[in-house]
Amino acid sequence: MHWVGERDREPKAAHPIRVLVVEDESVVSKDIQESLKGLGYAICGTAFAGEEAIQKAEALQPDLVLMDIVLKGDIDGVEAAETIRSRLHVPVIYLTAYSDEHTLNRAKVTEPSGYILKPFDERELHTTIEVAMYRHTMQKKLKESERWFATTLKSIGDAVIATNTEGRITFMNPVAELLTGWNHAEALGNELSDVFSVRDQDGCILIKNPVTKVLEDGVVVDLRNSLLVGKEGTKLIVDDSAAPIVDDSGNIVGAVLVFRDVTERRKAEDKRAKMNGLLMAIRNMNESLLRVKSEPELFQQICESLATVQNFNLVSISLVDKDRYEIRPVAHAGTEEGFLPLCNFTWDELAEGRGPIGTAISTGTPCVVNDTATDPCYTLWKPEALKRGFKSTIALPLVNNGEVMGSLDVYSGEKDAFGPEEIEFLMEAAGDITVALKSLRLEKELASSLVAVKKALTKTVEAIAYMSEMRDPYTAGHQRRVAKLASAIAREMRMSEEQIEGIRVIGFLHDVGKIVVPAEILSKPGRINEAEFSLIRTHSSVGYEILKLLEFPWPVATAVLQHHERLDGSGYPGGLESGQLTIEAEILAVADVVESMASRRPYREALGIEKALEEISQKKGSLYNPRVVDACLKIFQEKGFQFEEPV
Repeated sequence: MHWVGERDREPKAAHPIRVLVVEDESVVSKDIQESLKGLGYAICGTAFAGEEAIQKAEALQPDLVLMDIVLKGDIDGVEAAETIRSRLHVPVIYLTAYSDEHTLNRAKVTEPSGYILKPFDERELHTTIEVAMYRHTMQKKLKESERWFATTLKSIGDAVIATNTEGRITFMNPVAELLTGWNHAEALGNELSDVFSVRDQDGCILIKNPVTKVLEDGVVVDLRNSLLVGKEGTKLIVDDSAAPIVDDSGNIVGAVLVFRDVTERRKAEDKRAKMNGLLMAIRNMNESLLRVKSEPELFQQICESLATVQNFNLVSISLVDKDRYEIRPVAHAGTEEGFLPLCNFTWDELAEGRGPIGTAISTGTPCVVNDTATDPCYTLWKPEALKRGFKSTIALPLVNNGEVMGSLDVYSGEKDAFGPEEIEFLMEAAGDITVALKSLRLEKELASSLVAVKKALTKTVEAIAYMSEMRDPYTAGHQRRVAKLASAIAREMRMSEEQIEGIRVIGFLHDVGKIVVPAEILSKPGRINEAEFSLIRTHSSVGYEILKLLEFPWPVATAVLQHHERLDGSGYPGGLESGQLTIEAEILAVADVVESMASRRPYREALGIEKALEEISQKKGSLYNPRVVDACLKIFQEKGFQFEEPV
């Protein structure tokens, strides 16, 4: 046999390809070896039979095998090549003079890296070897990449499922097996919707398989917070993303679905949102505690604030009614639907530990029902509670100095809704409610006491005024009428109710100092001489000395002392001027003059209201405070003020 073509003697790399030559004809083998050497390849060994070729390949670990198909012995070249390729993963190139269809078909099965028909030239040999080595290198890299990719898919924390264009599963990593409950072998070939079944968060609506849209439209599909129902009925919240697998021509050849279990993350987010909501509700509740002035308003504001918290379906407050010997709800917010009347019970039922409310009130500690459906403590209310979606309950006692005043009751739409953090927050809320309730009741008691004190003070003031007027029958009722007019003037001047009350009291007492003036002088029908008038003028100072001994919340004694002072300093007893007088004294001065002029006196007939108003109008700004005068004129002329009793 001879060889055609010229030798190509290009220099080769420092580490030439090592070739095992398997040829049963020695002359041909030597010729092949020479050609290989001339092309720069290294001959690591030769073999003449199939068994020998397998042994030398295993011993020498060649980079490539040139294999004659027809070999002597029990194992021919095709069988030897298959064994070497499967064991060593070494590329094999067939050399043969036979090209019959049967031989070629056998050779194809072994997936050779090349096929050369004898005779061949060196260029063909060189090209075939280089192509074979390149393909082998690329295949090796591809397999390494595939192994790396497969290892990555198996080791990542996300679940991965791949499908073909029909939506049938072709791959599934271990995390996907764990989350779905399907193993790879049983899932392979199944439709994705059989293995990956998702619903909305409530589990009511079946969500369309995301891969279906990917295969139809070639788009990436993302889903968030879907409910994955596993093979055994397990339920997980997952986020998923599906994308198309595209070949080099841009054709969709399948889809890949990546999803992860976000159940714990979602629980943490819900928990955080719930605690933030609870914190906000308690803050709003505390703001309400500062504003409200009645128990019903307080309780309603608290219930409405707490009912805004996620999954707090119903919030109520129950109070101990000692007069009726029962515990009853007094306020609520949320989904009630006739449930709370079931929670009324008596002292006798309380002693039996009636449900969470009864337990909380009787023990003075929180009572938690984590699962309404199974807790024996809730048997009596279970059907009605479950009908309204109440899956867990907590009752917290409202305790003040060891006394249980009632309970704060919360009904949730989820099981195990009341963990340590929720209980701590709600106990704080219950404590705040107790403080606010006690404060309101104390404020009510103080208000009642204040009313009683004010009533007693009023009666005392009226008694003192009456006592002084008994000595002066001609001016009977004068102090009451002055008090009424002075109060009306103060109200027209938009003074506070507290100031108005003080002015009323001052009006009642302003002439109490006349108690030292002899009755004969007070009721004298004729003109009063200078000595008598000087004695009468002492009544404001005497009144001051009497009243300064009493503690009033208003400047009573000072106003009584100053009520005959005038802006220009012409008054008595101190000759005080504008800027030195209290507003109470200035109001009293105007009211006293108007009432005195309008009333009958022992020494003259009544001058009338018109004359009195003319007097203060003319002396406005010189003797009397202009603001006070304007207010007095307005209530008479525009608002129709009357003394009611005769003057």
